[in-house]
Amino acid sequence: PRRVAAVSMAKRVGDELGDHGDRVAYQIRFEGTVSPKTAIKFMTDGVLLREVALDIALRKYSAVVIDEAHERSVNTDILIGMMSRVVRLRDEMALEDPSIKPLKLIIMSATLRITDFTENKTLFDKPPPVVQAEGRQFTVTNHFARQTRHDYVEELFKKISKAHKKLPPGGFLVFLTGQNEITHLSKKLKEAFKIGTMAAGPQVRISGQDAPAEAEDVDFGGLMEEELDSDDESVHFEGDDNDDAEFDVGEDEEVGPAKMHVLPLYSLLPTKEQLRVFEPPPDGSRLVILATNVAETSLTIPGIRYVFDCGRSKERKYDEKTGVQSFEISWISKASANQRAGRAGRTGPGHCYRMYSSAVYERDFRDFAEPEILRMPIEGVVLQLKAMNLQHVVNFPFPTPPDRPYPQPAKSPRSDPQCLSSHSLLASPAFSSSATSTAASPTPSP
Repeated sequence: PRRVAAVSMAKRVGDELGDHGDRVAYQIRFEGTVSPKTAIKFMTDGVLLREVALDIALRKYSAVVIDEAHERSVNTDILIGMMSRVVRLRDEMALEDPSIKPLKLIIMSATLRITDFTENKTLFDKPPPVVQAEGRQFTVTNHFARQTRHDYVEELFKKISKAHKKLPPGGFLVFLTGQNEITHLSKKLKEAFKIGTMAAGPQVRISGQDAPAEAEDVDFGGLMEEELDSDDESVHFEGDDNDDAEFDVGEDEEVGPAKMHVLPLYSLLPTKEQLRVFEPPPDGSRLVILATNVAETSLTIPGIRYVFDCGRSKERKYDEKTGVQSFEISWISKASANQRAGRAGRTGPGHCYRMYSSAVYERDFRDFAEPEILRMPIEGVVLQLKAMNLQHVVNFPFPTPPDRPYPQPAKSPRSDPQCLSSHSLLASPAFSSSATSTAASPTPSP
């Protein structure tokens, strides 16, 4: 699901194959290295959806691997539903024409809720086999905060500043919710460490609500916790905020480098800039990556030993009563928190510093993230499926079916004759250019 993952994986697999590296390519929006020699292609889910729309049987592929399926984006859910039907179609075609081979479908994830797929009769008639491949994961020690503070960006600045001074060598990966927070924290760190020494203290207090608002970073719903969570005070943790015990990692190594090499990582960053995180930092500098949940999965950044997790992410929300979509900052799931912590244990033992208490983690964090399709207006999903020439959308095999009723023509202006030429938005095979434009629009119907 990530551009930077598709590009970096293609490069890594090409390097591993040596002389056969020219057979590996990637394809992302507006960019790709595909050639007639290509045998393995890494692509984003959006690219594959467009290919399915052009050839429903995907005749040029023998196997499709869908990775990071636990993210459950609308694209991923639609893609999995489509592929369940493509596999059946290829089986039927193979019986009629021996030159056409069946298609293999592999759905992968480290934290997938398996029952969404194995117990979904609409998706798969027979439960697909489940293969558990144990990965090599080094030990990661989690350090919870004693108090869950509202101004988590400021707390991260203090924590990173102290950790940089106290911890042995190793890269920092810091999770924030958006570009705006990344920009401000980056500025504060660069100002504080511009001469390679600790600054006297923070000059400006920055929080998620104080920062200048941008379209990507507006919090329409407000944060979910108060200045101090009421459950925090009664719980004591070894990682007290007032001492340095949490930075005693039990290693007799030299103190880390004095300088910082700070890099941003978020989805709107140009691909070339995103790939800078894989480059080694300058000599005598500690790599510090300020990232959104783009870095949560898919990527293994060399040298990362310490993760700093704000415990929040920006999610798209939909108010069914008002028909308004918005981005809100909210708690992540336990599965996402474990994924973030795991980034510190990819190449060696690591530590994860969580900007929230264990009480908040146990009480407010869901086990798994809610599928995006349950947080989206159903009209857009229906039109996206109709744009792919699907006739009976109501029967589409979603991994998690939408919990809202499908729109009917009398209720939705989007289903007027300019968009669909039949009487039903759900069953009409006819789809006009006007509807194609409407499907690309993020505006829900009133």
